[in-house]
Amino acid sequence: MDSTIKKFKPSHVKRKEEKQQLKNQVQVLQKQVDELSNRVRMTRSDEELDLWKTKSSKRILERAIHDQQMNITQTQIKMLQIQENMVNNPLYRPIHLPKEWNHRRGVLVGMKDEMISRGLQYTAARSEPLDLGKAHFSDQVYENDNGDVCCDRFEFIHFNGVKSVEQVYEALKFFVDNMEISISEKLGHMTVREGYDSEDGGPSITNFHLVSKPTEDLTVEINNVTCMEYFERHRQFDGPCGVMVTDNVDTDELYPYCSRDRVRRDVSVAIVLTELTPNPRELGCTRGREKVTVLMQRAAFLTIRNPEFKLSASSMDSLREGATGTSSWGDVTVQAIREYVKAN
Repeated sequence: MDSTIKKFKPSHVKRKEEKQQLKNQVQVLQKQVDELSNRVRMTRSDEELDLWKTKSSKRILERAIHDQQMNITQTQIKMLQIQENMVNNPLYRPIHLPKEWNHRRGVLVGMKDEMISRGLQYTAARSEPLDLGKAHFSDQVYENDNGDVCCDRFEFIHFNGVKSVEQVYEALKFFVDNMEISISEKLGHMTVREGYDSEDGGPSITNFHLVSKPTEDLTVEINNVTCMEYFERHRQFDGPCGVMVTDNVDTDELYPYCSRDRVRRDVSVAIVLTELTPNPRELGCTRGREKVTVLMQRAAFLTIRNPEFKLSASSMDSLREGATGTSSWGDVTVQAIREYVKAN
């Protein structure tokens, strides 16, 4: 028989040991909690730092973009001020027409090549940074120191589904020959052609004097020389090209301006017609079709001279509307071309 006697710990000793074990466990757990808390704080600090850096970079970038936009705006304002202070537009050349026909003819024939060249150069310079396949419209309207209302405009107009550049060119020629009819019909402004001189029996170079009445007490007059030429293949575009350039006459001994009772309207316009190359993705859709897209590049400079006589407020509004609004003669030109192309 085993005589070993098992010793039992007193209760107070046992409780003391259990208490110490619990303290040790609590210390271990607290240490783990502290470590986890430190990790969370470090992770949160890193995230907050990254977020702060991102927000700061965004603010710096936004500020830089804003500063750049303001610099561009200031540059644009300076350029507009320079343009507004220019005495003449890039298409302008002095035109003085004598009374005697042979002398007039010599002046008209002598200016044709230069006018065509200037029109091509200016439209090429304006369109160089632009995508010819996309719509574009820009204009600037202002009043100069003389009180004249001025409008400078440049735009792309696309004629889709037409036969050729030549078809649109012929439509433009038709409008030039019948301008007074289109303006009278579409704007309701009674317009007559008081004078018309044409060289070579066609509209390749013409001088016309138009008188129009937008309102009862307002009469507007225009005296312009227009040069037109169609190229079967122009080296600048490697294809067909139609050009129209028109500029106002400064003095005309045969048809002098009537400044005492008419408002003078000076217009300089360059129109270049070319065929757009189809998008490669569209070739499959257009193959077999004879229709093309013709691009009209149009630059226009309009000056409505400050009248020497008193006009009603409604007539002055009509003058400004003629420069910038729905009653623009330029809009009538495009509308007439579309109608001609559709009918032919």
